[in-house]
Parts: sequence; structure tokens; C-alpha cells
Amino acid sequence: MAEPMRFLISLSDRQIRIEIMLVLALGLPLAVIAFRARSARLLDAERRTRAGVEAASRELRILQAALDHVDYGVLLLDENLRARFINQASRQLWNMPEALANNRPAFIDLMRHACNSGAFALPASERGAYVKRASTSCAPATRRRLTCSSPTAASCASSARRCPRAAGS
Repeated sequence: MAEPMRFLISLSDRQIRIEIMLVLALGLPLAVIAFRARSARLLDAERRTRAGVEAASRELRILQAALDHVDYGVLLLDENLRARFINQASRQLWNMPEALANNRPAFIDLMRHACNSGAFALPASERGAYVKRASTSCAPATRRRLTCSSPTAASCASSARRCPRAAGS
């Protein structure tokens, strides 16, 4: 049997311990410094992100408060036709309880509620067809983006008259 190879330099246990302690004594403070610097960068990035989110949240609350104080109904729907925002005028116009309005209802549910609560003067026999027609006109396949080339309200109003969904019918 072949004899195992021996190291050319043989270190005693004491020498190995000293070298390990030396590496730790020099390397550990450097690692701590690196981790602290990384931690400080991450905390700073989180503070900046948090400040941006808080600023955007303040702006959103201001816009919502402004929309809540206009005299006409404003209903903002997402791409799935769920209510993202319903101002107070819409809630009153459609006889909408807070529980329904605050629960991000689907547009068709809003239409059903408005018809059933008497917000629209429709005979009971016509309500189902009206809700179906209104919700179909807002279906994703039939939606068009309302664009206004002129910044004046009059030109936007005339664009809205050409688009039944924008006019609210």
C-alpha cells in the first residue's frame, strides 16, 4: 500500500488556531462593515419608496375629496368593469348604500341595484333588458377609448355625445 502524501509544511494545532483567529480578526470587521453599508443603502431605498408612496397616497386622497364634492356623478371602472371609485353624487343618484359602493362592485351589479332601487324610472318588465344592454355596451370587446383633441370642455362634451359609454347611456 502506498503511504499517504505528507504536507511539506506541517503546522501545529496552535499555529492553525492562530491563523484562523487572525483571519477572523481581520475578516469579520470587514464583513460587518460591508453588511452595515448594505443595510444602510436598503433602509435609505425603503425610506425613499415609502415617502413616494405616501406622497402619491396624499395626492389620491386630495383627488378623491375633490371628486366627492362635484355635483355630477363620477364612476371610475377598472379593466374588469369593477368600480374603483364612486363619488357621493353617484351614490345619491343611484340610491347606493355605502356597503355596496365600498365593496368594488361590478358595473352590472351597480346597474341592477340602480334599477331595483328606483334610481331609473323603468317598469319592472324592462329592467333586465336595460341592465343587459347597458352592461353589454361597456363589455371589453365594445369599449373604445374616449379621446379629446381639444382641451376645451365643449369639444370633450361633443366627443362624449358620440360615444354612448362616455355619455353614460
